[in-house]
This record gives sequence, C-alpha cells and structure tokens, in this order.
Amino acid sequence: MYAKDNGCGLAAPQCGVNLRVMVYNYQRIEGEGRKPEGEVVFVNPRITAHSEEKCEMLEGCLSFPNFGAPVVRPAWVEVQAVDLDGTP
Repeated sequence: MYAKDNGCGLAAPQCGVNLRVMVYNYQRIEGEGRKPEGEVVFVNPRITAHSEEKCEMLEGCLSFPNFGAPVVRPAWVEVQAVDLDGTP
C-alpha cells in the first residue's frame, strides 16, 4: 500500500488502528544509492538509545502527496520491539 506511493513505512495509528505497530522498508545505504532489503514489522517499538548528532532530511507524508518539509532527527536510533511472532 505505502510502497507503491514511494512511502518507506506506515504506523497502525495512521490507518485508524490504535495499536503500537509499524512497518517499514529497510534499506542499506551503499555509496550514493540505497539497496532495498525488505519489510520489517515492529510491535510495541521503544527507542532505547539515540545519537546526540542530528541530521536534517526532507520528509513527506502519504496523506499529502507532493509535499515535503525538512525534519531534524537523531542520526541514529536503537529500537527494541518484537515481530509478529513475538520474537525480539
């Protein structure tokens, strides 16, 4: 659903579902390009650590096609979650 519109992820609340679930397309950065690796599902995700370093990137929203805005976030985060089978 989101991938065909160049989305990289989707959270359950964005679809009107009140659950702590998200899915995203993991991409490994290789040189100047990105290599798709597959879909990852997080259930009850929790950020456990993040960098002090920040980076700014242009982000869009599937609800507002062709609109983007610069967003500042940590350069990296560590997340704890389980998958759909309950495996960490």
